[in-house]
Amino acid sequence: MDTYTRTRTHTLTHTYIDVRHVNWKVRSDLRYLRFMYGLFDENYEELMSGDLYRWVLAGYVSEIKFLFYTSSGYELQLGVRYKINSLGQVSRDDDAGNIPYVALTTGTIFNVMVVPSDAWNKLSEQERTNFYARLSSGWGPSRLSFKESYTWNADNVYSSNSLSASREIYRKP
Repeated sequence: MDTYTRTRTHTLTHTYIDVRHVNWKVRSDLRYLRFMYGLFDENYEELMSGDLYRWVLAGYVSEIKFLFYTSSGYELQLGVRYKINSLGQVSRDDDAGNIPYVALTTGTIFNVMVVPSDAWNKLSEQERTNFYARLSSGWGPSRLSFKESYTWNADNVYSSNSLSASREIYRKP
């Protein structure tokens, strides 16, 4: 009698626990920004946190950006950027929040953007569509281009085992 087996292997770059820890830190920053500026509500924060968790867990994101910009001219006023990597970078300061306050102009817009990873770029259109279907609405390619007059400055690192999110801040002086 012949026997057969079927094996399915799926390798995650990071553990669920590692992604959850880093995501909590990023979500804490998102909550801090919500309290400071009031440009989105708690429901948006919760949905966005879940979506970002899925992006990182799947390995489809290399950067996450929280951007505050003018509605006319797309001038960036404040930005918080997280460079996601699995180099095992150790945290300097794992405390979330403490993002410097910037006085925003009237009509400022808040947006969350992700910079896709190589893994995302290798997906077919159908695979991308299937992934978007698991996220809250509003995700898709962006053609937004921002004016940046200042520089991004390294600020903090959130990490768990091999997963880290290096936080950088962009702000007007």
